Amino acid sequence: MMIALLLIPLLLPCLTPPLARRVLERCPPVAGLWTLTVSALLLAAGTVAALGTLALTGLLKMPAFAALGELVHPLRTPSERLVLPLAALAAGLLALARADCWRRCSRPLH
Repeated sequence: MMIALLLIPLLLPCLTPPLARRVLERCPPVAGLWTLTVSALLLAAGTVAALGTLALTGLLKMPAFAALGELVHPLRTPSERLVLPLAALAAGLLALARADCWRRCSRPLH
């Protein structure tokens, strides 16, 4: 299951060219350029993170690196009273950013 979830960031860049054409048609040139640049950077970061995780998973199966895996301890996380509101805040900020981007891209060209 974990491997299937790691394949999603690797496949997302293949689906973006039609969306990029749509962005360029609907947005002003500057907003479209910034949108495509930021999305390309985010897709690249997601791809690198997924590839790094897959490589680390493979390396930890080798005996020399498996010994290093024993050094890693589970992280302590704060209580749910803190984590859940922060997650909701992050989701809200993401929704606001999407709405702002949609508003900017739907303005008519002058």
